Amino acid sequence: MNRMILIILLQVVSGSLYSQYFTRQQGNDLIAKLKSAKSDSMRIELLLKVAEYHVLSSYDHPANYDTATLLINQAESLNSKAKIKSADLHGLLVKSYFFRTSGKRDQGKSIILTAINLLKDGPAYTLLGQAYYELSNYYDYDFKYSTIKQRVETIEMAIPAFEKAGDLNDLGNCYKVMADLHHLCNEYPRAFSELETALQYYKTTHYKRMEGVYDLFGQLYYARGDYKQALAYELLALKTADSNNDAGLQLCEIENNVGLTFYKLNDGEAALKHFKVALEIAEKERDNETVYGLTSHVVETYINLNRPEDGLNFLKSVEAKYKFPGTDRYETAGYMYKAYLNLYTTLKQYDAGRYYCNQIINKAKAPGLDVFKLNGYYEEIIKYLTGTKEYPAALKYLNKNKELLEGMNDNLGLARNYTLWFSLDTAQRDFRAAVENLLKANLINDTILNETKAKEMKQLEVLYESEKKENNIRLKDEKIKVLVQTDLAHQANLSQARVTRNATLIAVLFLLALGSILFNQYKQKRKSNIIITQRNEQLSHLLNEKEWLLKEVNHRVRNNLHTIFCLLESQATFLKDDALNAIKNSQHRVYAMSLIHQKLYQTGNLKIVEMTKYLPEFIEYLTDSFGTSDQIHFDLQIAELKLDMSRAIPIALILNEAVTNSIKYAFPKGQKGVISIHLRVTGEQVLLIIADNGIGINTDPDNVHEGSLGLGLMRGLSQDIKAKIAVENDGGTKISVRFKSDVLVAEAADLTVYA
Repeated sequence: MNRMILIILLQVVSGSLYSQYFTRQQGNDLIAKLKSAKSDSMRIELLLKVAEYHVLSSYDHPANYDTATLLINQAESLNSKAKIKSADLHGLLVKSYFFRTSGKRDQGKSIILTAINLLKDGPAYTLLGQAYYELSNYYDYDFKYSTIKQRVETIEMAIPAFEKAGDLNDLGNCYKVMADLHHLCNEYPRAFSELETALQYYKTTHYKRMEGVYDLFGQLYYARGDYKQALAYELLALKTADSNNDAGLQLCEIENNVGLTFYKLNDGEAALKHFKVALEIAEKERDNETVYGLTSHVVETYINLNRPEDGLNFLKSVEAKYKFPGTDRYETAGYMYKAYLNLYTTLKQYDAGRYYCNQIINKAKAPGLDVFKLNGYYEEIIKYLTGTKEYPAALKYLNKNKELLEGMNDNLGLARNYTLWFSLDTAQRDFRAAVENLLKANLINDTILNETKAKEMKQLEVLYESEKKENNIRLKDEKIKVLVQTDLAHQANLSQARVTRNATLIAVLFLLALGSILFNQYKQKRKSNIIITQRNEQLSHLLNEKEWLLKEVNHRVRNNLHTIFCLLESQATFLKDDALNAIKNSQHRVYAMSLIHQKLYQTGNLKIVEMTKYLPEFIEYLTDSFGTSDQIHFDLQIAELKLDMSRAIPIALILNEAVTNSIKYAFPKGQKGVISIHLRVTGEQVLLIIADNGIGINTDPDNVHEGSLGLGLMRGLSQDIKAKIAVENDGGTKISVRFKSDVLVAEAADLTVYA
C-alpha cells in the first residue's frame, strides 16, 4: 500500500523540489516584498516569483491560478518596456509550471522546449538547469520503467548546467529526485549512491531542510526490509521537519512513511496515529486526492487490527465529509474501490463486494496503468475470488500478478503473492501445493531477513577487528613498560655506584624516573579505561542482538502458530459435528498460545506477559468466536500480574478449557448468564477462579465426562506449573487454580475490573 501514497505525494511535491520550492512563510515574505518594490526590474522578478509560488503550491485551487495569471500578465506588461531578457526566459519557465499543473500539458511542454532552445548556449545556466528539470516533470504520467528512465535522463541533462552555475543545492535536489525515481523502480544500490551524493552537496552548503533526504533514506531501508533502520531515519526526518516548521505535504509524506514502518513492525496503533496526522495535514492543504489516498491506509490498518467495522465506518465518514476529487490523476477512485473490496472481503460480505470487484477488474484493464497500482488491484481481486470460491478466476489473476512482480523485481510482493496462492490451494484442499507456496513465501522473507542480518554481522566483524587492534597496541605498551622499568633499574644501579661523585645527578635521575613511571601509569590507566568502555559498548550491542533475536523467535513462533490456525480454519470448512468441534477447540488453544507470543513480540520485555492486557483480549476473542456477547456477560477482576511464558501458556490453556466448556454447556437453550474470572494474590498464594452461574456439573469422579470439560488437560497443565486445581458446584461450576506466589511477578495487589 505504501507505493500508492508515495506516488501521489511524489507527483504533487516533486515539481517543487528544486530551488523554486517555497514554504508558506517564504511565499508570504515574497508578497510583502512585492508590495514595497520600487524598481521595474525588482517588481518584474518578484511578480514572477509570487506567480511561481501560487502555481506550485495550488493544485486544484482555481482562485490561485487566476492570481498567477494576473501576476504573469503584469510582469510581461512591465517587461515590454524594460526589455530584460532574463525576465522573458524566467517568464517562460513560470508559464510552463502554470500550464503543466493546470492540465494543459501540451502547451506547457511546447513552452519549456522553446525556453531550452533559447538557454542552451548560456550564459544563464541556472535557468537552463531549471528548464531541463521542468521538462522532466512532463514524464510523470506513469511509473513504468521506460517513463522513469526518460525522466532520469532529462534530469541528468540539468546537472551540467547547474555545475557550470555552481548551484550546489540544485545539484543536491537533482540527485535526490533521481534517487527517489530509482527507488520506485527497485534499483536500490543506485538510489543509495545518488542519495549519498545529494547529501554531500547539501552538507557543503549547510542546507537545513534535510527532512526529505532522511525520509528517502527511510524509504530505501524500508524497501530493503530493514524496518528498524527505516524507522530511525523516518523519525529523524520527522524531528527535522518539526525544527523547520514544515507543515505541508512534505510533512504529510513523512508522517505517512512513519505509519507504514510501524505497520510493518506490527504496531498497528502507532501506525494508525501517524496515518491520521498525515490525513489532518492533507485536510488542511485541501488536497482531497491525498485525503482519499491516505484513507485507504487507515482502513487497511483497522483491518490489520481486526477492526474492519471501524474501518468501514471511517471510510464512510470521510466520504460524507470530503468531496470526492473531480479529477482522477492518481487513480483515487481505484483506491476507494480497493478499500471497500478489502473491507467487504474481510467481513465476508461478498454480495456487497461484488460491485467493487467488478470496478477494480475494469480499472486493471486500463492501458498504461502504474504497475504498483495494478499489483494492489490484483491482490484484492485474488482475495475476493478466493473467498467466493471462484478458483479458476483467482488462479488466472495469481499468474498475472506473479508475472507483473517478477518484471518489477519486487521480492516482497512475490512473497505476498505466494501467501495468496497458499490461501487458494488451502480453500481447494490441495494441502501439498499450499505448503509448497507457503514455504516459497517464507523463503523470500527469510532471504531478505538474512541479508539484513549479514550486514549486522559485518558490523560485528568490524567491531571485532577494532578490538583486536586495541589488544595488539596494549601488548606493545606492556612490552615498552617492561623495557622502561629495566632501563630505570640499570640507571639506578649506575647512580648508586657514583653516589659519592655526583649526588645531584642521582637526584635528577630519580625524579625523571619517577615522573616517567607516573606518566606511563597514567597513560596505561587511560588506555585501560578506553578498552573497558569499548567492551561495555560491545556487550551492550550483543545484549541488544540477543533481545532482537528473542523478539524474532517470538515473531516466528507467532507466525507458525498463525499458519497452523489458518490450516485448521481451512480444514473446518469441510467438517461437521464432533470433528468440527475438535478442530474449533484446537483453534482456540493455538490462538491462546499465538496471542502470548504476539504480546511478547509487541512489548519491549521479552520474558513476561502482562495478564491485565492478555486476558481481556483473549476473552474477547472467545466471545467473538462463539457469538455469545448478547447471551453471556464476563466479570473480569484481574490483579496487575505478570507471568513468564512457561507459566502464561498453561494458565491461558486452562482458562480456554474452562471458559469454552462454560459457554458450551453451562447455559442451555440460550439461557443468559455470567462467567466470572478472578485473578488475585492472597498472602503467599495466587488464586485463579473461573466460575459461572449456570446449571453446574456433577463433581462425582465416576460420573464426570473428562472429554467434555477438559479436566484431564487442565489437571495435567496444573501439574506442569505445580498448581492445585479444584472443581465444585457453587451456584454453578467453579474451578479454582492455586499457585505459590514465588512463581509469579506481582506488580500490585490492586485489581483491574473489566465490564
